[in-house]
Amino acid sequence: MNPKEKRELERQQLSNQRRSEVLQAAKRVFHSKGIESATMTDIANEAEMGVASLYRYFNTKPELVIEAGIDYCRDVIADQPRRSADAALSGLNQVRALLNDLLRICDERQDFLIFLQQFDFYFANKANCHPRLVEFEPEIFPLVAPWFDAMECGLRDGSIISGIQSVDAVALILRSFISLQQRNLTRDHILSIDERFDRDAQLSMLFDMVIHYLATPESPVTEGTGSAND
Repeated sequence: MNPKEKRELERQQLSNQRRSEVLQAAKRVFHSKGIESATMTDIANEAEMGVASLYRYFNTKPELVIEAGIDYCRDVIADQPRRSADAALSGLNQVRALLNDLLRICDERQDFLIFLQQFDFYFANKANCHPRLVEFEPEIFPLVAPWFDAMECGLRDGSIISGIQSVDAVALILRSFISLQQRNLTRDHILSIDERFDRDAQLSMLFDMVIHYLATPESPVTEGTGSAND
């Protein structure tokens, strides 16, 4: 590598590092102020740079929101256990393992769940769909794909009731758990009766409802959460 190529490589590495720092600053601002309320000035201040410098890395706020979403997805996916080793389990028990993973995400990655909710609201209020949204969907798919594999496995091995549509079942399961946790995180204790609700008990109940609904009469069902094996 000649000196000119080395300087260019160092410049690119520094630019990539600074871009990553801007992205992390944006995520902190989105979490503290909300996506809708956050401004590019807020993000520039958090990243300790001028607004003009910020626009060198991200042209618009929607672009920055999408990049933050992609970064969140990759981070959460990297933190998930690999489920390829679960192939020896029945489909129903693979679903149980995935439910336990989902409960852990609900507990440990509350920032991600709040971001997803605000992400949906933010782009739902836009008159035109941002063209880069098509780049976000493939990033979140790895979180969903193991669910389809587990459902199809359960239909084949007879541990999950026949006739069920995997797409509808997976969508309902994920939306139910995530929406319940998002509601608890963002709108809890508006009414006095909210203080009587036990979030963990609700999630555990939903867990058991899913397993009992999916299981065939021949499939042993273990009560409660916390075990991926019968």
